[in-house]
Order: sequence, then C-alpha cells, then structure tokens
Amino acid sequence: MKSKDPLYFQAVALVLGSHKASISMVQRKLQILYSRAATLIEEMEKTGVVSPADAVSGVRQVLLSQSPVRAPLEWTPLPEDPLERQQFDQDFGGQRGDIRLKMAQILKTWGTSNPGGSFAATCNIMANEIAKLHIGTATVTSDVVGQCPDKGINCAPVRVNR
Repeated sequence: MKSKDPLYFQAVALVLGSHKASISMVQRKLQILYSRAATLIEEMEKTGVVSPADAVSGVRQVLLSQSPVRAPLEWTPLPEDPLERQQFDQDFGGQRGDIRLKMAQILKTWGTSNPGGSFAATCNIMANEIAKLHIGTATVTSDVVGQCPDKGINCAPVRVNR
C-alpha cells in the first residue's frame, strides 16, 4: 500500500524511533491535526508497522524494528584487474563511451523515477559510486530518459557536477 500522505514516512520514522505508536505524539511532532495523525497511524496498521489498537487500553504495539528500515548500505569496491579493465574497455568502450557511466545513468533514472523509497536511495548511491570510479568525484544527475541507438536500450542523458 502506498500512502497518499506526504508525511507518512516521517510519521513511520517517528513511531519507529520512539517505539511508541501514539496518535498524539505524531500530531505534536509533525504539527498536524489529530484526525490526520490518526489516519497516519491507521495506515501504519494496514501496512503492518503497528498492531491494531488493544480493545481495552487502546494501546498499539510497534511491530517493526528500526533496523530493517534503516539498515546501512555497505559498499566495498573490489580491486580492479588491469588486464580485465583493458579487455572491458576494448569490448564496451571506444566509440560508445565508458559503460560505467551508462550504468550510472540507468541507476540514476531508476532512482528518480521512483523517489522516496530505499530502492531509490540505493540506486542513487550506486549511481554516484559508479560515476566516481569513472571520473574521480562526481554527482550524476539525469533529467530525461532517452534512447541509446547503438544498443536499443533506454538510458538517461547525464550532467556531471564536480
């Protein structure tokens, strides 16, 4: 289920961080109306973040821990073999350009086409790391999806900011 409320993920972060599914806490921290906070908590119930309210006390239990949502992304680049690199450049480089930059373009397009989730964040991080392998330090951004006629695949034009 995808929430229509732009504050949904902030509300989830509050609930997970405090280990408390309180409508009034969400209301106070996000400075919103009680009814909107209640709707956010109900959405969390539907998505399995919190339990239904207890029939007697009305207390909801937080069902998720914070760790799966905020698991750190570990990125360990492997050492490059110069002979493999030379063969790779011969096979995919030359007139078509460095394939690593095209990979970064595609990842960035995936990240920008589906903003707000962990998948998008992972794509953006990977795109930047791949671009760094190619040009040192960089941020790759994309605006429009285009065609790479030589391969017949979708890719995005990029702008590299140093």
